[in-house]
Amino acid sequence: MNFKFDKPPQEVLVEFQRLRKAMIDASSIIYARKAGFISILQDNLELTTIPEVIAEAGEDADNIPPMHCTVITETVDEKFMQCALQNDLPVISEDKKILTLVKKTHLPYFNVLMMLNFLSYIEAIDQNQYSRFYASLQKIAWYSPRIWAYGDRIRRVIENSL
Repeated sequence: MNFKFDKPPQEVLVEFQRLRKAMIDASSIIYARKAGFISILQDNLELTTIPEVIAEAGEDADNIPPMHCTVITETVDEKFMQCALQNDLPVISEDKKILTLVKKTHLPYFNVLMMLNFLSYIEAIDQNQYSRFYASLQKIAWYSPRIWAYGDRIRRVIENSL
């Protein structure tokens, strides 16, 4: 599947300005934890998810509160998306199935690389921290070269705006 992530950079920055709370999926929790910046992300963004995602992420999901919503669906991905829609929350995910679903909605969506850029944009981390977390993320994340290039493009726009 060819998934298009390249929103105009200014649109991403506007979404960053509005970002206060988001639904996060298991793979994103695990990536942010392994890259070393989940606690900084939690300090700067109210994260929530459904109990099924917390169970899937295990101890990596420590301190992420569950969101209970009244949705009956067949899959965890569908429940995750329905809860995000029901609560009008942006989505953080690495999962193409979830991102394909969210792209059909009005909700903003991000991956962990974009969350690293978000932390840089709000000046929650400095350039040295960004570089260290980015290098850690490169070791574990399964992003295509195009996704890495797009993340770098957003990073350059942020650097020029600060």
